[in-house]
Amino acid sequence: MASSAPGAGSGGTRRGDTRPAVVVDPEPFPAPRIAPGVIRDCQVLEGPARPPARWRAFGGRSQESVRWLRCLVSAETGRAYCFTRTLRECIFGVVRHGVTLEKDAGAGGVYRLCPSQPVAIKCVSKQKIEEGRGRLRENPIDELAALQMVGAGGGHQHVQRLLECLEDDEAIYAVSPFYQGGELFAVIEARGGGLPEARARTFFSQILSGLAFMHDRRLCHRDMSLENILVDGQDGVIIDMGMCLRVPLPPALPPSHPDDPETPRVLLRKQGQCGKITYMDPVVLEDKDFDGFAVDMWACGVILFILLAGVPPLELPALTDPRYRMIQAGKLGELMDVWEMRISREAKHLLESLLKAVPEERAKMEEVIRHPWLTG
Repeated sequence: MASSAPGAGSGGTRRGDTRPAVVVDPEPFPAPRIAPGVIRDCQVLEGPARPPARWRAFGGRSQESVRWLRCLVSAETGRAYCFTRTLRECIFGVVRHGVTLEKDAGAGGVYRLCPSQPVAIKCVSKQKIEEGRGRLRENPIDELAALQMVGAGGGHQHVQRLLECLEDDEAIYAVSPFYQGGELFAVIEARGGGLPEARARTFFSQILSGLAFMHDRRLCHRDMSLENILVDGQDGVIIDMGMCLRVPLPPALPPSHPDDPETPRVLLRKQGQCGKITYMDPVVLEDKDFDGFAVDMWACGVILFILLAGVPPLELPALTDPRYRMIQAGKLGELMDVWEMRISREAKHLLESLLKAVPEERAKMEEVIRHPWLTG
C-alpha cells in the first residue's frame, strides 16, 4: 500500500530533490533456493597429490595420510566442505572457516583438501530463526534471497558471493568465499589513523561500485559500515545483507521509466531503528519513513570520513551529540578544520555532500560516482 508524503526526513528546506514522494512497504523477497545437505564425517586425504619428481625417479610414493573430518556435503551435487575453526558467533548461529574438498580420482569415496579454496560457512539455527521471527530486525532468510539476487548473472567483484546454500533438519548453511584480509575497520584500527588519500579513494570507489550494483537491483543494504566491508587482497567486499530491503518502483509507473524527472521518490515505511548507531541515518534513528538509498549514502559518508580521519565524524546522529549539531548546521567543514584533517578540497566537498542531515539534500549515488575526487 502506498501513500503520499509531503516531505521526508528530519525537516529543513529542501534544496536538492524536490520531487513528491510516495510511502510504500518494502517488496517481499522471493524464497531463496536451498538444497539439501548433510553433516557427516568424511575420509580426507592430506599431503601432496603426487610425489615430487625426484622421488618418482626412484619409485618414491607420496607422503599422504587419510583423516576423518567433519564435513558439510551437498546431497544433490556431492560438493563438500570440511570445517576447520570457528570465526565468530552471530545472532542466529555461528560462522565457521572451512576448506573446499574435491573427490580424489581413483580413491573411491575419499576427498582431497583444496587449500586454495577456503570458505566461510554461516551456520544458521532453524530454531533461532523461529525464535527471532517478528522480534529481530535481521532476517537470515531474506539475506540469502538478497545474496542470490545480487549473485544472479555472475554477481559483482565487490559484493559477497554465495557459493552454495544447503540445509538439514537443524540448520541452514550459507557457503561463501573466505576473504582473508578481515574487516576494513580492523585495517584502520591497526594503523591508528586514517589511510593515505589515494588508498582511501581506492577502497571507497570499490565500495561505491558494489553498492551501486545493489541499488541498480533495487536493494538497499541498511547496515553499511567498515565492519561490514571485508578485505580480499587489495579489494573491499560488501557483506552482511541481513537488514537488506527491496525498494519497489513507484506505484502505477512503467518499470522502464524509474529515473524520469517526474517520477515520485519512493520512501519506505518506517521499520524501526536498525544498523550501527555511528553509521545510522538521522531519519532511521528517529524511526520515520525513509529513502533506503539515501540511508546507504549517509553511511557511505561516515565510512569515507573514517577512512580519511581514522575516527567517525559523530557518535550518534542526534542533537545530543555536539558534532552532529555542527553537521546539521552545515558546519562539517569547520569540524574538519578544527581536527586539522589534511585532505584535499575535493575530498572535503564530497564529505560535505554525503553528510547532509536532510536526505533530499544528500548526494545521490550517480552524483557521487561522478565526483571529481573519484574521477580526477
